[in-house]
Amino acid sequence: MHFQGKRYQLRVSGVGAGPFGAPRVDLVGRAYNLRTAGSIHGVYSTVAADGAEVVRLRNFHDVILQLRGRQGVQPSVDLNGMAISLR
Repeated sequence: MHFQGKRYQLRVSGVGAGPFGAPRVDLVGRAYNLRTAGSIHGVYSTVAADGAEVVRLRNFHDVILQLRGRQGVQPSVDLNGMAISLR
């Protein structure tokens, strides 16, 4: 994550990859409402999905993640319950 000119490494867990599993989920996006780098920490719940391309998630700090697959297509993963922490 890049925040206020610094780079932070994140640990992501709790992503369900569907019935066949997936070795890697490659998502990109933006975070909104970050007050500090630590605001990214938490468990996220799905708040909206725009078709098959963009998913919006929110944590208890009211941080909103807007994510999509790197190629513009959302992989078949369940992001509800995804947890992020700073490494």
